[in-house]
Amino acid sequence: MARFCPAAFTAAGVGSAQLQSVHTAFVALGDAFDTLSARANTIMSTQMADLPDAMDNFEDAVEAVENAHDLFKVAIDVLLPATTGHGPCRPGPRRPAPVAQPQVTVVHAPAQASSVRFSAPWAAGFLYGVVPPVALSAVPDNGGKWFAITRGSYIGLTQNSAISLHAVSGYSTALSEKFSNQTDALDHFNAALASGALAIVA
Repeated sequence: MARFCPAAFTAAGVGSAQLQSVHTAFVALGDAFDTLSARANTIMSTQMADLPDAMDNFEDAVEAVENAHDLFKVAIDVLLPATTGHGPCRPGPRRPAPVAQPQVTVVHAPAQASSVRFSAPWAAGFLYGVVPPVALSAVPDNGGKWFAITRGSYIGLTQNSAISLHAVSGYSTALSEKFSNQTDALDHFNAALASGALAIVA
């Protein structure tokens, strides 16, 4: 089984951006598990009349955990091959414990930064790092829920709940709404565009 070793990372030329992507994915996975736990607790105290909505929210949380897990695996898979062949981790000289630990600042990054676009095509299913200059168009749809991200670290329409959560996590003014179909999500997003309500937050 592969081990994580800072020396191996250094020898392999792994940069801080790659390590940060793993950390970001791990945080997203932890947040998704927290949400799942909260939704499970809510079900236990829900009245029978409200149980269908509570179960729907729970299923969304399960889906978010699965998606966050997939993103975490992708980030890990990038690192593991890079450390292969750089020797075992050997303990270095013992260092005295520091007086005070520096506070770590978590940098918020899109769940799939490589898929964020800054130009056409302007359509559902894409994530954007800028406000689109025109209304988004529909794409072939296989059904299922859609998320309209109108304010976040990136905006657009996605069916991935983990990406939607990641776009708004850590921003008090961010906004993502869930719809049961692409048409309603697209109408909502394009209405926000027309009214000037779309924004990239930082």
